Amino acid sequence: SRVFDLFREAVRNCKPKSELLGSVYAARSKVHFTSENRQRCLEDVDRALKCKIPKSMKAWLIKQKFKVLHNIAPSGIVGSLREMLVNEDTDRDIKDLKKEVKPVGKFGYDRSGRPLNEPLAEAETHPDDIIFRPDGKENMLISGASDAIVLKYKPNRGRYYVAARQIQPGET
Repeated sequence: SRVFDLFREAVRNCKPKSELLGSVYAARSKVHFTSENRQRCLEDVDRALKCKIPKSMKAWLIKQKFKVLHNIAPSGIVGSLREMLVNEDTDRDIKDLKKEVKPVGKFGYDRSGRPLNEPLAEAETHPDDIIFRPDGKENMLISGASDAIVLKYKPNRGRYYVAARQIQPGET
């Protein structure tokens, strides 16, 4: 929709981990919350909490996360914290709330907004003893590069690299 296109553009134009980026994520999480998209709401809350944001916004985001998680599994989170949402905003209460909420989203959330207990997929890594030896010849114009890369020039673009053939993984 048009609203999310505007949010995407705002995210692209913000500096990483800036206060402005945090407020964009917070606003987008509110839109996701009202449209009942719990997974995206929680993801945006987590992203906003990683940014440099004021204490008041951080408290609001933690409460937002609590509200979403509490609607999913009321028995899993301490009931006395529900009253804190309505009554007070002391630092001690926020710290208690963080202890309950923070570890829940360690691996992200599924589509319904329920926290995952394990990562969705394990990263595959190559063994350390694999050595890649490219089949191509060495580039005569670019030192340390294979013949798969060619240096070109256009007056309006300047110098740029172009792949002359299919480049194999690990080949430069």
